Amino acid sequence: MLRAILAFGLAIIACCAWFLFRGGNGNSAISVPEEDRGFTRSVDTPISEMARAAEDRNAVPGPGAENGALVIDSGGLRTWLRIQRGSDGGAVKGARLALCAPSYSHLSWTSDDDGFGSIDVQHLAAALSSIDGRDFGELWRLSIKIEGEGFGPRIVRLEPGHETRDTALPVSLEAEAVIRCMAKSPSGEPLVGATVRASVSGSAMEPSGTTGTTVQLERVISFELDPLLKRMRHVGGSGAQDWSVTTNETGLGEIRGLPAGAEVQLLIAVNGFVQEIELNPPALEVGETRRVDWTCPPTGAIRGVLTDTEGQPSSRFTVCLVRRDGASEESSFLLDQDAIVAEVAVKSDGSFLFPAVPLGSYYCGFLPSRHPPGLALARRVSVSATDPHPMLQLQLSTRGFLDGIIAGATQRDESFAIEAYLEGVDGYVTTRCDAADGYTFRMQPTPIGTYMVRGRGNMGSALESVSCSTGSHVVLSVVASK
Repeated sequence: MLRAILAFGLAIIACCAWFLFRGGNGNSAISVPEEDRGFTRSVDTPISEMARAAEDRNAVPGPGAENGALVIDSGGLRTWLRIQRGSDGGAVKGARLALCAPSYSHLSWTSDDDGFGSIDVQHLAAALSSIDGRDFGELWRLSIKIEGEGFGPRIVRLEPGHETRDTALPVSLEAEAVIRCMAKSPSGEPLVGATVRASVSGSAMEPSGTTGTTVQLERVISFELDPLLKRMRHVGGSGAQDWSVTTNETGLGEIRGLPAGAEVQLLIAVNGFVQEIELNPPALEVGETRRVDWTCPPTGAIRGVLTDTEGQPSSRFTVCLVRRDGASEESSFLLDQDAIVAEVAVKSDGSFLFPAVPLGSYYCGFLPSRHPPGLALARRVSVSATDPHPMLQLQLSTRGFLDGIIAGATQRDESFAIEAYLEGVDGYVTTRCDAADGYTFRMQPTPIGTYMVRGRGNMGSALESVSCSTGSHVVLSVVASK
């Protein structure tokens, strides 16, 4: 009897071992019952590979996602849009939906044959966080740019309440407007190689009555240096939307895909010099093709040389032109907010040239975004019909500096902006100071001279004379008002 019981137990152990062996083999096939079809399908994919595939499907793509598009679906909360023609409500197939900010425009979607496009909001937040490390929790009101071939673009804001195709947010696209710019030289010849740019405010491309967001609320924004105007500006979202072309051998620059009903700023850049072309009326109609004829006005050229404090040629700097008609001072400090109309690098022999400069009065000096304003004073120069090719000399300033301290500051979070005006010179040099600096400041370099120093806001002013010929400096005390 005992032997029978032992034999039966060994048989059970052997069966269990056999089943454990079959189930633990990572390379064995898995049988997946399909009850609705009444048969069993064998899948030859190993369990380990299936696990990796599942992880890949839930991965968050970075900037290098396939074709620059957001192609992964996390199965989270979705918002649906239906892209349709404004003329008859028909579906727009293949429309591109993308974030407005240039830094994130590679995150995009495409509408299907019925004009529907959907955005996985939860996954979008994860994708944005993976790019710049910020926590993007709430994305409602984020701006999305929608473009379709042959249509003017629209900008809409992500909003809740459109979780299914049946409740999709309708977006109507109207026929594109077109600008055909014919550019000619002063002699009437075709102007080849000029850059023509049309700019439209993003807020003007949103549906009527849409309440835009503030820069802070929008979260995904971008400030960039304008390559034509040489100043920082807000792009994407409610900021600028640009279209640029280069004129061909006939002088034609054709800009397509413009939105109707929005005011257009049209700029043309020739030899690095930018001018605005006035449109009348400034907004285009639906489907309008407008021809713009532009002839470059008479021009001259500005030649110059840059020298150091001892009069020797100097290089490795960038000089620019700022237009200020009616300016009376011979010298100026150029500021970051100045509208730069042209810039050029100084050659190794200290010379520089601005060709094709329209007639007018300018200040020529160092580019503020690259060089401190006190490094060299900008000089006034005029291009006229009687003197179309003026010459000028720029000289590096003696490396003076201003030291100062804010007296009477009591709040630890106070921050002060200090401006110093040099007698007989347009503009100013500026700096900031706060409690972390002990309310002291230094402006360097500054040309030698007499300065009026003031603080912005409720602060007093002081007038002091500065001389650095012996290496000494003057301490300025600017008293804050109570």
